[in-house]
Amino acid sequence: MREIIWGWLSSALGLAVLVLLFVYGMQSGTWLDEVGSLRVSPPTFMVPFAIGGLGVVLFLGGLIIGLVATGERAQQRR
Repeated sequence: MREIIWGWLSSALGLAVLVLLFVYGMQSGTWLDEVGSLRVSPPTFMVPFAIGGLGVVLFLGGLIIGLVATGERAQQRR
């Protein structure tokens, strides 16, 4: 039962990270469009890219664990 809960919880956390990163990207893109050309270069995209990658891994890993554990639990009940 713990595998199911932790699997779905980690999947939900990964999805939340991806949604928050998407909103952050929209806001920073809008800000850059409104400011126009900058005297200094904008911050690098590597940190949000790495956070997005971790969010995808967390989401997919939790989803797989949640589905596998749920399937095993259903087979045990039969």
